[in-house]
Amino acid sequence: MVGGYILQRLTREYMKAWGEGWSGKVSAHLYHYYQDLAFLPTEQRREVIVLSYVLPADINQGYKDLRQIVVSKFDGKEVSSLQDIAEALQGGAMLRFHTIEFELNNPLVVIPADQLSEADSLISRRYGVDPLMHVE
Repeated sequence: MVGGYILQRLTREYMKAWGEGWSGKVSAHLYHYYQDLAFLPTEQRREVIVLSYVLPADINQGYKDLRQIVVSKFDGKEVSSLQDIAEALQGGAMLRFHTIEFELNNPLVVIPADQLSEADSLISRRYGVDPLMHVE
């Protein structure tokens, strides 16, 4: 979780979480990734990372309806795995903003870096999300 944005790997378990008949409940774009790309890693994309959901908070106002979209870049760098996002967050201490870019014509998300730590703590308490980051 980054500022209430739940970022995760596209897996069978993620798709099954949509319940019976999940193939008709997810976006066509996400279904394509699951069927055709999620289990064929390449050097450029070892994992397909999706924004699955946004936990509403002040830091992400206006973006709460984003979901089921594929992440292409974080802080301007191509995302090949969830580890890339974790490393960008650890190495981005001097940035004023973190950015998340998505495929297709989805909006660019801008997260104020100076508010992120406090917002993550608040979101964690409000929604019972713990740990804030789990990357294997």
